[in-house]
Amino acid sequence: SDIVFTWPRPIAKTIRSCDVPTDIVVAIDLSGSMNNDGGNPPEPISAVLKSASAFVDNLRLNDQVAVVTFATKSDLVLPLAKSFNSASDLIKKLTIDPKEERGSTNTGSALVSAKTELGSDRHSDAARRVVVLLTDGLANEPEPEPEQFALSQAKSLKADDVTIYTIGLGGDVNMNFLKQLASSPNMSFNAPTTATLGNIYHTITADICEEGPSRIDIIPKTKDGFATYP
Repeated sequence: SDIVFTWPRPIAKTIRSCDVPTDIVVAIDLSGSMNNDGGNPPEPISAVLKSASAFVDNLRLNDQVAVVTFATKSDLVLPLAKSFNSASDLIKKLTIDPKEERGSTNTGSALVSAKTELGSDRHSDAARRVVVLLTDGLANEPEPEPEQFALSQAKSLKADDVTIYTIGLGGDVNMNFLKQLASSPNMSFNAPTTATLGNIYHTITADICEEGPSRIDIIPKTKDGFATYP
C-alpha cells in the first residue's frame, strides 16, 4: 500500500545544544602566583573570582555546577548541584591561602578532582560534561613532570567525552600547554588581564550553547495509521 508522510509542524533543521543539560566543573587556580594578573597595577584575585561568579550566574536552569580549587593540591569545594546562587556566592568569597603565597600549582590534581566529580552519582546521565579551568598556566607540581601529569589527566577526561576549556591569565602563561589541555586549541583562551575574562566566559557560554544539525527519526505509516518498520 501507499506510504504517507505527515508533519504536524515545520521541521527544525538545527537544534541548539543548550537544550541539553550540562554538568560543569569550574576549576580555579588559587596558587600565590594568581595574585598578579599581569596588569599595571596588578588586579587582586577578587577580580578573577568576580568574573567566574558571573559565568555561573549565566548557567541555565537544567545545568549543574561544581567548583574545584587548586594550588599545591586540589579541593572540591562545591559538589555538582543546581544551587547557582550558592556557587556564585562561594566563588566570590574564595581566597588564596597564605601558605600558598609561595606554594605550587598542581593543575593535574584539579583535573583528577573534576573527573571524580563528573563520574559521581551526582552527575546526570542525560547531561554533557564540561570542565572550565582557569590558571596562570604555570604547573609545577607534582615533580618531576607536572605538565605531563596534567596532560595525561586531560587525555583521560577527553577519552570519557568530557569537554575541557582552559583560560590562561597573565603575561607569563604557557598557552601551548593550555591548548594541549583543552579539547581543541580554539577552546583555550588567553586573558592578558582580568578585564578580558568577562568576554572569554561569555564566549565559552555561547560555545556550550552552540547550534548544530538536528537529528530527525522518520517512522513511516500507512494510510491505515500503522507504522512500518524494516
